[in-house]
Amino acid sequence: MYSSRKSSAILAQIVILALISLGSAFAEVPYFAAPSDEPYLPEYGLLTGADTTRTLSLSGTWELNDGSDEWRRVPVPGCWKSGQGEMVLRRQFDIPQDRAFDHHRIVFWAVRANAAITLNGRLLKTSEGDWPRIVIDLPEDILRYDRPNDLLVELDDRLSARESIPLKPKLYDPQSWSGIYADVILLSVPLVTIDDITWKTELDEEYSRADWALDINLRAHAGQAEDSLSTRALTVHTEILAPGDPS
Repeated sequence: MYSSRKSSAILAQIVILALISLGSAFAEVPYFAAPSDEPYLPEYGLLTGADTTRTLSLSGTWELNDGSDEWRRVPVPGCWKSGQGEMVLRRQFDIPQDRAFDHHRIVFWAVRANAAITLNGRLLKTSEGDWPRIVIDLPEDILRYDRPNDLLVELDDRLSARESIPLKPKLYDPQSWSGIYADVILLSVPLVTIDDITWKTELDEEYSRADWALDINLRAHAGQAEDSLSTRALTVHTEILAPGDPS
């Protein structure tokens, strides 16, 4: 008799937990926002701001779909608890007409979960892993200057026994999060840009003299730039500052 009552109580608890889980499955996924006042740009590197580089913030208000029939407005940057499955974020943006002759890049400073990024219906990039910076050079033939561009990001953080190791939460990270963690920006740069820089230093035997060499790789982003690159005179301005030099 006691065993029967105990079994019934356990069964009732299982049913209650199942109903709670079922209800939460259809509930709206909690979203945690981390809005920023200004889009992030690094102080150094090839993606830093410059006189010839123009930016357009793609942070701010996006739309989120968590598998339901409705889209809801959310701010980016933002995140949610991992394990929700596939989540889709989208937004539209206009490119100013005065940038029609620039080359454009979209930069995601931090994305977590398996990501697929689509612009105007064309898949541009897939990414796996945590916290990668994603830089995408945009093909000229898919950009729109007469109407809004449609940017869509699919994030999938589902766990599986084959692909997700470990399945148990880590002791130092009991709760993981997925989403677009940092700013998204559109960079507009000239058709010919610096693609890579290599600094070489050679010292004499007494270490009293140094010879410096700077290798700069240029990149042409469009056919018209490639055609004219051999006949154009390009000037590269370099500035060397000693450590602690306030200038």
